[in-house]
Amino acid sequence: MKKIDTHTLCDILEKAQSRIINITDSDIIIDELLNIDMGIRSFYFKNCQISGHRLDFFIENETEITNLAGSIKSFQSISFEDCKISADIFIKDCILNSISLHDVEITSNYFHITTATVKNISIKGKSDYPNIINSLIINNITCENSRLYFSLNNISYLNIKDSSFDKVFINGNQIERLFIDNFNCLISFEFWKNKLNEVSKIEKATINEFIGRNSIYGSELKFEQVIFKDVCRLEQIPKTNNSTLIFKECSFEKSIYFDNSSLYLLSINATFFKDIVSFNSMKVDRIVLKSVHFDKVAFFNDFKILSENLTDVGTIRIIKNQLYKTENKIDYLKYNVIEQNLLLKDKSLNINDKILLKLNKWSNNFGSSWVRALWFTIIVSLIGFFALLLVNTFLNDSDYKYEINYNSKWSSLQEILKEWLRFTFSFDLRSYHSYESNGFLLFVFFFFKIFIGYGVYQTIAAFRKHSK
Repeated sequence: MKKIDTHTLCDILEKAQSRIINITDSDIIIDELLNIDMGIRSFYFKNCQISGHRLDFFIENETEITNLAGSIKSFQSISFEDCKISADIFIKDCILNSISLHDVEITSNYFHITTATVKNISIKGKSDYPNIINSLIINNITCENSRLYFSLNNISYLNIKDSSFDKVFINGNQIERLFIDNFNCLISFEFWKNKLNEVSKIEKATINEFIGRNSIYGSELKFEQVIFKDVCRLEQIPKTNNSTLIFKECSFEKSIYFDNSSLYLLSINATFFKDIVSFNSMKVDRIVLKSVHFDKVAFFNDFKILSENLTDVGTIRIIKNQLYKTENKIDYLKYNVIEQNLLLKDKSLNINDKILLKLNKWSNNFGSSWVRALWFTIIVSLIGFFALLLVNTFLNDSDYKYEINYNSKWSSLQEILKEWLRFTFSFDLRSYHSYESNGFLLFVFFFFKIFIGYGVYQTIAAFRKHSK
């Protein structure tokens, strides 16, 4: 590998007659700040090491290049292939056909592509040899029919701001931090199988179609003041311990899908959904919905909240309302149970409401369990029947013949069962004058009849959860 210092590199550029500058198998040492006016030339670096100070690529007379672009078959490009770069590089004030970074290792603090017109930016590694990049900033890039390819990279910091692309492909990357600001994507934005590790943010952006399947969203990916013009797909997000999506002051003009995804936290605040939203078969540890407007309907079929106790009542009510609109009665009752349990923990709840809620929980778990309602009815009736026998044991003026007396022989099991069923299901006192023979017996009878009737009603109500 030959060594090239700043002076030698300048000589090569001055003597070059071709519009294509190829530098291969070289150790390039930038002794001092070097500005390279590309003119109408293209630069290709292959199997090179670039170290030292800062290297700037620019075009001094952009107007001349613009006039020549129509007559030049393929105007300027910059390419780094199989290179190791530790010097700071700025590509700025250029009109370029393409910028390519393939099979590179960039450890410099600054690699900027800024204030340029670039048709294609391609930053691609290989599945077994991804690009290693410390920091990359893409700033103020615009061009008609422009594309950004960013695939198979391990990058610590990626910043895209004040830029516009027709198509963006960010796929298969490991990204520590991602920041996108004041950004337009005019056709489609693919974000597949990426892994974000630290807090990241996309703000003040307009995105047409967004496809984000199978990506892991790290500690947090926050969308703030983002407009999604077309369909948004955030499906099949793998389960991790901290994958978090936050939407604040966003607008979705077409459908959005979160189907079959798993998140630690999903937070949606002050966001407007103009079309269908699908959370089907989604799992979240926590969810926060606040000031959310669904213009049409949101589907929450088989939606699961793992940490129900950490969910606020307002969020549950929003989900319930959407389940009611989609006529999903079973899931509606499930979230009704969650809501009532959360209300029970509200310290500001008055005592009467708390008693009623507890009674509903004990009887049929807020309308969700007919088995519990049936057991509630049976247990209350057994307690009532036992209380009736116990009270009658201490009465001397009662015509009721059944009592608890260990010194005498008990009635047969068949007779006791018959009397218990009569006590439980009979509401006609005219046939059983023995209850009226004493005021205490009559009080016990009526007191427990109230709760037995309540239990029967709760059983019927719980059965009706499967009906239309």
